[in-house]
Amino acid sequence: MLDNASIEDAMKSTNTSKIKLTDDSLKTLQNNLELSRKLGIQGTPATVIGDTILPGAVDYDQLEIIVKEQLAKVKK
Repeated sequence: MLDNASIEDAMKSTNTSKIKLTDDSLKTLQNNLELSRKLGIQGTPATVIGDTILPGAVDYDQLEIIVKEQLAKVKK
């Protein structure tokens, strides 16, 4: 189970430290969270291409097809 103690232990054993959020980075995170809620995105990864939302990992071939479809819509 992840709790503060296990996270602290993991940080010590890997010689890492907590990051400090700046106002700008916090604002970016809040904007991204709000946008994901509006789009109905509930997990990562998620890819948005034009008006298409792809939940989960997307392989190159599928990505290429969707990009071409979206580009064709724009050219019309």
